[in-house]
Amino acid sequence: MKKTILVIGVAVIVVGLLIAAWIYVMFFGTPRELPDLSNPFGFGGSEQGQPLPQEPVVATTSTANPVVNVTGKPLRQLTTRPVIGYRELTQTGTSSILLYAEAGTGHVYSIDLTTGAESRRSGTTIIEAAEAVFSADGAFVVYRSGYNRVAKTVIGTMSSTTDSLTTNELGELAENMHIEGNEVLFYSVRGNSAIGKSRNLRSGASKTLFTLPMSDPVVLWGRGETADHFIYPKPSYLLPGYVYRVGSGGGLTRLPVSGFGLSAFRSGPFVGISTVDPGEERYETTIIDTFDNTIIDGLGAFIPEKCASSLEILGRIWCVQGNSSAAFGYPDTWHRGQVVNNDVVVELFFTATSTTITTLVDTLTDSGRTIDGFNHSSGPDGTNLYFINRLDNTLWLYDLDN
Repeated sequence: MKKTILVIGVAVIVVGLLIAAWIYVMFFGTPRELPDLSNPFGFGGSEQGQPLPQEPVVATTSTANPVVNVTGKPLRQLTTRPVIGYRELTQTGTSSILLYAEAGTGHVYSIDLTTGAESRRSGTTIIEAAEAVFSADGAFVVYRSGYNRVAKTVIGTMSSTTDSLTTNELGELAENMHIEGNEVLFYSVRGNSAIGKSRNLRSGASKTLFTLPMSDPVVLWGRGETADHFIYPKPSYLLPGYVYRVGSGGGLTRLPVSGFGLSAFRSGPFVGISTVDPGEERYETTIIDTFDNTIIDGLGAFIPEKCASSLEILGRIWCVQGNSSAAFGYPDTWHRGQVVNNDVVVELFFTATSTTITTLVDTLTDSGRTIDGFNHSSGPDGTNLYFINRLDNTLWLYDLDN
């Protein structure tokens, strides 16, 4: 018992001493001034030492260009940046060049498709850049930027000496943009009408091409302002759609195919029209030769938003057969992002008398990744098929000659 009391007493004394020391340090202790330690060894200064000079931190970047994988398997991912537009330029030397624009910033990068070298061509920021189209020679890029009421169209002229753009605004919001030669083709909405226009990127001259009695069409542009164009209303599973030919004089001629959820693609005079049967949940594609309205049926189902035509060979088209083509509510569900496809790319080659279909690649099997592509196009010589993966907006290539 006495031993326990002794231990408790010692503990109380120790605690009391610690508290007293703490009170003294807090209220009565005076800290000793520390010497200047900015240069403790006094190199180049007095015995006391001199402060080290404060120099700004300069960011350094590597001068070496990153290298993109442009060889190997036919299916290849070209970018990790999100892409809003791209174009393989017409070859002028020994190398083919691909330009692409980055989402959000609008910065332009080039990829040498022979060496894989990537470099930045423009560091000019286009705020909230959401869409971009390039001219075939790479001299111009036209952006759609911003959203809703603050959306605008910006024309950029590439510099041959600096990594910057000279920009000016179009003055109206351009929809469904496409560049053919020096002309950017587009439509703008006025009330319940869509007005098709062209704008010369070098002279600035504008021309009205047609007026449509609908405010949200899709236009399949021809090869220039005087060519025939095909238009149809934005597809909906619950609404019937029709395809119209717009001639050089602006007149409309309806094609003899219609259906619910209608969307279309083209290769010259050949127009592919895909529709859905709401009752049977069947999605199917019909080809029309618009020279004489000959109809080719029984080809299966192809997704027009995932098709591209050859610029060299008339009637050569690459399309995607998706695993969700017959899903309820298609194609609305795909446009809303509720349905994801694992793309299987096929090549169609057709004439007025024959049609061949060849499966090229199952993207999931080949890459091990889910690829739901859109914005498909081919290069000027038909050796490469490009598309953007909708899941992360990265740019991909399929080598058609490999």
